[in-house]
Amino acid sequence: MSTSSKKQDENQLVWILTTRGFGSEINNLLYSINYAKHNNIQLGVVSSFWNFKYEQGLNDYFIIEEYKDSKISFLLSIYEKFLEPLANFYKEPKFSYLAIQGLKFFQSSKDNKVIFKENLLSFFFLKTKNLLGIKYDLMIETFHKIRKFNFDQRNLDREAFNLKINEILVDFWKLTPEISKEIEEKKRKFNLESIENYATFHIRRGDKVAQATMEDRVYKVEEYIEKLNYLNSSIKTIFLMTDDYKVFLELKDVAPNFNIYTLSNPISTGHDQHTFNKNTAEKKRQLGIDLLTELEIARKSEIFIGSRGSNIFRLIEYFKLKDCFDLGDNTTEL
Repeated sequence: MSTSSKKQDENQLVWILTTRGFGSEINNLLYSINYAKHNNIQLGVVSSFWNFKYEQGLNDYFIIEEYKDSKISFLLSIYEKFLEPLANFYKEPKFSYLAIQGLKFFQSSKDNKVIFKENLLSFFFLKTKNLLGIKYDLMIETFHKIRKFNFDQRNLDREAFNLKINEILVDFWKLTPEISKEIEEKKRKFNLESIENYATFHIRRGDKVAQATMEDRVYKVEEYIEKLNYLNSSIKTIFLMTDDYKVFLELKDVAPNFNIYTLSNPISTGHDQHTFNKNTAEKKRQLGIDLLTELEIARKSEIFIGSRGSNIFRLIEYFKLKDCFDLGDNTTEL
């Protein structure tokens, strides 16, 4: 390989969207763009493995130029058909000790031990990448470095950081004409744009507040009403973002004097990412458009109330920049 070719590889990063939640994937993409811009690195984006895809990936919803490389496509194919099932197999309790010991035995690089400690999937992914001759960095190798960079930038100056991410987000957020049309049709049924002021509540249940994960606490609907009345008691219209329809019924019960709207399905009982990933392509498309509609409504609301422990909260905060209120004490979340 020539010196110029090596230099090109060193200044290139390919970000791959995977199977995390929508907010997590989009926020991490924004952070990767911020990192690449700061370090003058050429960034390519691959979303063919993204869990919200129903045909192509990000291009199903957004106007974006995807990075094309047959080696990456082949690597993701191996990942999907062999590496991920293998790693999941070894995550079973009876194999977990064997997986850790096997990983320690096969690893030769000290750096790899730090980055991929106890992570069989990442280890095999990296080894396969090297066998295919992919020289530039992939998301899986730089994920923690990029997160730390953005974490440090945010802690240095939160306002400046949010402004920077807002610029990146607005530049990225170009919906396709077809998706924009479907979103507008859904928004029209609420007619919120004719209302001078409305608030958006984001109340999540499901896997994020489940006993097994406890990524955040359960917030009572009364807390949202109390916060809204404190901030602006004249607002009597609420748009509710929730993954559990029972929350909508609870909110209507405790706030009978409010007009409350939601896109939540009456059969919704709380989001579970593992279950979502098993949905058909068409079902993912429907849920994707519903979420994008919620985001478009939330970013235009006078007041947004939720928990910064949620990636969706932080995404909306990057859009609005102000009038987003955290019910918890999640100042360290990124």
